[in-house]
Amino acid sequence: MPGVNLMKRCSWAVLLLLLVGCGTTTRAVRLDTGRGKLLVHVPRGGEEPVKLREGEFKQALAELARDVRPASNPLRNARRLMFDSPWQEEVYLKWTGRQLLLDSEAESVQRMAGVYLELTQAYGRWCEHKGRPRDCLSLLKDGPLLNEDGRYALAMEFALGAVWNETMDAFKDMANPEAVRATIVSAMAMYMTLWLLPEPASKGLAAILTASLIAYLGVDTVWSLMQGWMQLVEDVKGVTSFAQLREVGERFGRVMSKNVARIFIMLVTAAIGNTAGLAMTGPGLPGYSRAAVLAETQGGFQLAAVAEVESVAVSAEGFTIALAPGAVAMSSRGPGGSVSSPAADNAPPKRLLKNQLPDDLSWELDLARRLGVRPVGVDSPEFLDYANQGTIKWVVTQEGELKIIPHTWRALEISHAVASGGQPVLAAGEAQIAIHGSTRFGIAITPNSGHFLKGASRAVSANALEIGRQAFAKFGITFPP
Repeated sequence: MPGVNLMKRCSWAVLLLLLVGCGTTTRAVRLDTGRGKLLVHVPRGGEEPVKLREGEFKQALAELARDVRPASNPLRNARRLMFDSPWQEEVYLKWTGRQLLLDSEAESVQRMAGVYLELTQAYGRWCEHKGRPRDCLSLLKDGPLLNEDGRYALAMEFALGAVWNETMDAFKDMANPEAVRATIVSAMAMYMTLWLLPEPASKGLAAILTASLIAYLGVDTVWSLMQGWMQLVEDVKGVTSFAQLREVGERFGRVMSKNVARIFIMLVTAAIGNTAGLAMTGPGLPGYSRAAVLAETQGGFQLAAVAEVESVAVSAEGFTIALAPGAVAMSSRGPGGSVSSPAADNAPPKRLLKNQLPDDLSWELDLARRLGVRPVGVDSPEFLDYANQGTIKWVVTQEGELKIIPHTWRALEISHAVASGGQPVLAAGEAQIAIHGSTRFGIAITPNSGHFLKGASRAVSANALEIGRQAFAKFGITFPP
């Protein structure tokens, strides 16, 4: 159909311009809370993606893969997972040339019989050469020849070549590791194809996956992945041999790098394997603490509230994330990154909060000394002891330092004033933090402090709470809204 083909060519040109034509311009993240004007976040420059070591990757993947249910038709299953609605899936199928009226059935057979048949046969030989079933990735469930999705998935398989040995090592105790592999590869390929649609956007599970990728990799790396996949799709169109398809996939693998491939596999496996998805499994993943920081500095959102992300769209200017207001990191990120808000001018200014019980300070400090309690930073070994006791008390000093003391020690409550030595503070409150190996994530945080915030207005308390959230986030600790 000439009209459809022309429309596709024009839209492909727009997409390529969108992803490639922005040069080195800094891409912004626009946060849509549904409250009118978008909040604009400019990602902080010079930040590296989370680093995932081989041992961490294998250990996490072995656990996550237990929840993956192998699909009998991985490509169809992946489309239903990644596409938010049957309508979106239908748009994609039409966009890639399927379910369109052809000039004649004979023309269709003639067009596909040559190159596609050769690719399909070579794919079967490749699987057998690897000691695997002839359709080892289950790409022929919808027909005898590799269709567009099948070629994309096979290219993704080649792209992940550098990490397949360690990945399959993680699957070694599974009943059917090849089926799990096929399910994950198809999910990764179909996720990437979301960005082929006329209005590139991800929703539902795919939106949470996109936000998590931004948190782990940063905006620029995710953008580069999209650029690389767009180029892969263009290159796959011209492939006439199995060797060419392998080269196209391996070229995309070089765009990803081994570290990015590990993170991509881990996050996709977490997203498709557990009914709770990334929102619940995320805090237990390696690198989560660092990713929580990047989520705020790169994306302007809280990773702990990633379940509140409704959609992520891409445009020439960057990403637009639709999410609940409570999931937004509202405060300034300092040089190189900020979140601007229409309500920012109405926020209460930072001001020093004085100790309202100065007469008690002497004996409060003496009690702390006798109990062996002293204010510590989050990076101190004593912080773990305090956090494991339950509720902690925190202050942000006038110098901007986060100081922690236990709420109670040996059945005696410790005063907030001990944390600051009685000096005025910018903020104070209480918190509960969970420790999981090297990962720390917030359970709850409040601005409760009889010493510094007794009788404070709602606005002052809210401002103190936000200052506290920022202070913890610098150490990779984020709290639900």
